Amino acid sequence: MACISTPYYSVGINGGQFGYFQGDVNSVQAIVGCLRRFSDISGLEPSLEETNIFFGGVPAGVQVRLMALTGFSKSTLPIRYLGVPLAGGRMTVKMFDSLMDKLFKSVHHWSSLFISHSGKIQLINSVFLGTLIYWCSVFLLPKEVVHRVNKLCSSFYWGDTDSGRHIHWLRWDCFTKPRDARGVGIEEILSWNRAIFLKWFLRLICSGSCWSIWARCYLLKGGDPWGARHRAGDPRGWKDLLCLRDHLIDSAGSVAGAKRLLEDWSIGGAFRTQKAYQFFSGWVAAPRKMKCLWESMAVPKHRLVCWTSYSKKLTTVDMLQRRGLSLANK
Repeated sequence: MACISTPYYSVGINGGQFGYFQGDVNSVQAIVGCLRRFSDISGLEPSLEETNIFFGGVPAGVQVRLMALTGFSKSTLPIRYLGVPLAGGRMTVKMFDSLMDKLFKSVHHWSSLFISHSGKIQLINSVFLGTLIYWCSVFLLPKEVVHRVNKLCSSFYWGDTDSGRHIHWLRWDCFTKPRDARGVGIEEILSWNRAIFLKWFLRLICSGSCWSIWARCYLLKGGDPWGARHRAGDPRGWKDLLCLRDHLIDSAGSVAGAKRLLEDWSIGGAFRTQKAYQFFSGWVAAPRKMKCLWESMAVPKHRLVCWTSYSKKLTTVDMLQRRGLSLANK
């Protein structure tokens, strides 16, 4: 059996492969020379800030020489495009490490500040969910990622630190309900993700964008989007979209019911994400007194205390006793 020690590579241009290049400095230098000649003719140059070079099994000394030769910075897989990772196979939790690191840095910074509980809710709603909106519009987040985000939010709200964990008097799912459903208005990530991601299916059946035309020709092959089935080798996002369509049909009871829902959620060509979120979350309206609480002009801290009292989760003497806490100094 022969050992392949000098592999050759081709460059893909417009769907075709051209040339055979060895993985050494001379080959890379030849490619850089071609790029420079192209720049001289066209006036177009690669952006050094947005172009990276990837290595696999290349000695450290050769890596340094190649980076100096090209001017590109070193990066690692998976490849990122427009801030999100690109992957053709099964999504893993590791693909979302950059997202979790960004959220963790925010929590680490906020933990050093004196922020009230109502202020923490505002930060979670604005910063946390604002960061997740873009990712939710591109992926159906794995359940493990959703669990890690919820755990991070809960730890931040209750004041957990590296030195210790505080008592969580309420489950986090009590917070992730609309105010009309006995919650505090924090969006539930899983249902919110489904509502945002469903926009792609609406674009598929109604839009004339380049993506929808390509999907109908290449993925659907002229078939019915309501009855299509994914095949082996289809993109991961396409499989997730069809699974979400099936979930919508099952929840609505029929294809006709799902079509009526999409019509109700689309007004004037705009998709009403909030309506879809209410459907996927399945919340039930609370009594009128809860609406009066959140619609009042009271201080946000006082509203939160009243809501906690209504949920029977204030740290009163009875609750402290049930948890076995000492009351000697009460």
